Amino acid sequence: MPFQLDIIQRPSWQLVLNWRCWAVGIYWHDDIIGLSLGPLGFTWYPGDDRFKRFCRSWMLFERRIGRINVHLDVDTYTWRIGYIVAASWDHGLYLGPVSLQIEFDRWNDESA
Repeated sequence: MPFQLDIIQRPSWQLVLNWRCWAVGIYWHDDIIGLSLGPLGFTWYPGDDRFKRFCRSWMLFERRIGRINVHLDVDTYTWRIGYIVAASWDHGLYLGPVSLQIEFDRWNDESA
């Protein structure tokens, strides 16, 4: 079963069902703006970079524990509450603009 199902897809917007996203909120980056309501997401592509000036992010804390990297970020362009699995090795807990990212280093296998 795919993780994402495109319910409606148009050139300037799309409505998707994404089982890896369990968050509520809005996000924007460069030329997109999106709304997440649990696994249901709406993305709009206005065709310009009107949101680029509002995109700022800061990493407040980073800690590496073995092959797991944990960092606390503040992103002005993501306002969500919930949990998102970007990939099997990349997880995020979101509370407003603050996110705790937990990433597993699957590329650097030191045991080999």
